[in-house]
Amino acid sequence: MWAELRTEGLCRQLLDLTAEAAGAEDIETALRVNRYKTASYTVERPLHIGAATADADAGLVAACRAFGVDVGIAFQLRDDLLGVFGAPEETGKPSGDDLAQGKHTVPVTAALQYAEDQDPGAAEYLRARIGTRISDEDLSTMRAVITDVGRGGARGS
Repeated sequence: MWAELRTEGLCRQLLDLTAEAAGAEDIETALRVNRYKTASYTVERPLHIGAATADADAGLVAACRAFGVDVGIAFQLRDDLLGVFGAPEETGKPSGDDLAQGKHTVPVTAALQYAEDQDPGAAEYLRARIGTRISDEDLSTMRAVITDVGRGGARGS
């Protein structure tokens, strides 16, 4: 188990860095990072370790791991939303930090895909601002674009 954890840790980092360096804008890549990076080390493997430590049978270990993947992905999706819309006093990190860091999270990649279809100017605006120093006004506009494209409209173009 420890050898698997070590190997997975190296692969997770490589996947995350490769996706970030490539500027991947597809939801599948963002979900893959969520699955193999965050879900694995935040919930799945800790449950696996706990079940193994308790000498659980193979069926229970498998059930814990499957549950852990789903909960870990849900955790990361919530964190992705907080990375765009969260208040610093609640999250403990600067507002819009994921956008400024250039993270192509699920909400960001979904917004880019919707904006590309609905308002290419809005998609262009998001691409130009993601990964840059973001002012409060930029953040407000980026949030509006991300929100509006999910309702069939877009701003910021």
